[in-house]
Order: sequence, then structure tokens, then C-alpha cells
Amino acid sequence: MADATHNRKNTTEVVAFLEDVYEYYHRSEFIGTDPITYPRTAMEKGLGTHEVEYVAFLSAMFAYGNVKAIQGFLGNLFDEYGTNPMAMRSSAINANKHLYYRFQSSQDVANIIALVASVYQEYGSLEGLMDSQKLSTTDHMGSAEFAVMKGGFNNHFRNNIPLTSGVKMMFAQVDKSAAKRLSMFLRWMIRKDNIDLGLWNAYTPSILSVPLDVHITQFAQRIALIQSSNASKKNMGIVTDFFSSISPEDPVKYDFALTRPGIIRGCTFMFTRAGKVCYNCPQRTSCELI
Repeated sequence: MADATHNRKNTTEVVAFLEDVYEYYHRSEFIGTDPITYPRTAMEKGLGTHEVEYVAFLSAMFAYGNVKAIQGFLGNLFDEYGTNPMAMRSSAINANKHLYYRFQSSQDVANIIALVASVYQEYGSLEGLMDSQKLSTTDHMGSAEFAVMKGGFNNHFRNNIPLTSGVKMMFAQVDKSAAKRLSMFLRWMIRKDNIDLGLWNAYTPSILSVPLDVHITQFAQRIALIQSSNASKKNMGIVTDFFSSISPEDPVKYDFALTRPGIIRGCTFMFTRAGKVCYNCPQRTSCELI
């Protein structure tokens, strides 16, 4: 992780704002505004752990673009290929020419589904694939070791299907990029509360990296953590270190809540007294102080 000693605003006011946002938005009633609604719904329907994990992975990895487009595609995806990877034969999965999503062609989609199904055949689960990347048998894994494992997990997908532009975009190199969607999936799997699923009990939230999306980036720029809006590994490290300094056992605690103002209200964290978005904002008072 990057050195966080240069953080400019690790202040009481920032923490108060974060707690204000967390208290207001970290509630199950807002799950419908996030891709986690698909695996959460699968869990509530009583689907097995493998199915929930599978639905979560695909929901996270295809979570780019506007919410309506994401939801429409995922609905069609699960209708076409189902939600039970244990019942799939990867060799029998064919492309549907009508089922593609932005940068992923219909063949990319089919290849990704087939590869994920093969992970279940070989490792038993996506957690099994992650476990296979462990560097040691210690029970006290640090964030540095987990970052290496995360890279190996990601490379399994980059290395085992044709590396088209769509596949490169979905499974971006973790040694260069923030790998936001993979980080979000891992948050869902490892944290457990009324939002996150907590299916992977062998891991602790302290090793997680903040999923660096446009909303988190805007907040980080507002409090002068980072200068650029690049979704780079460097910026991800700076932002994660900042949140670790506030909540070392759970650095991604605020992630879901902090992305809601932008998704729901169009907030960019650039406070203006007369701003349309800021008017009647529930966090107007605490936001003005940071």
C-alpha cells in the first residue's frame, strides 16, 4: 500500500461526515440501487452458497455503466445461462449473439461463463480458486499477501480465455489498475452485515482494498487525498491507507454508503451553498465542514 502520511484531512470533521453518510445510507433499503441486489436476492430466495457466489461474481464484474443497463443485462444473462455453476458443463456453453454488454462481445460473455463454470469444476468454488493462491499456511494474512493472491486470482481469468479487448477491460491488470469491480466482489464476499454477504469466512475485512470508482475518487479529491481522478493502483493504495487509518479492522466500511449520494442524488462532493444537489441533502451540514 502507498504511504498515507501525506493525507491532508484525516480530521474529526471528515470522520463525522463519513459516520453521517454511513448512518443514513448503510441500510438495506438502498440495496436496490447497487449490483449487490442480485446476489442478495439470490440469498434471500434460499439459493445455495455456490449459486450466490456465482451470481455475485458476475454481478460485480459486469457492474459498469448506468444502473438500468447493468440490471437489464444481468437479468438476461441469468435467464440465458442460469445461476447454478455446479450444473453447467463448460464445454457445452455457447454464445447467444443477442447477449453482449458494451465492451464484451457475445463470445466474450460465453467464454467468461464457461471459464467461471470450469473454476467450480476444478476448485469447487471461487473461494477455492482464491485459496489456491495462498503463499503460506499462516492464519494471520496481511493485506500485502492478499494483494498477491488477488493478482493470481485475476490472472486465472486473463490467462485461460482469449484475451480480447473486452476481457482485458473486465479483468484489468491488478499491478497497474485499481481493479474496482474485483475489489467490490471481494468486499461482498468477506464483509458480513446487512449489506455485504460474508460468504468467505476464512478472510477478514482488514485485508481489503477500497473499490476505487468515480464516487470514491471524487470524495478523495474533495479532501485532498489524491490529485488526479485516475483509477490507478497508486491512488487505490492512498485511499485505502486513509480509510485504514480511520477503521483499520474494516477499511471498506464506508464504501457502500459513500457511493450512494452520487448514485442516488448526483452528488460529486463539491459542496456549494446554492447548489441544486446540495439543497436539502441529508448530509449538507457535515459536508460543508470538510
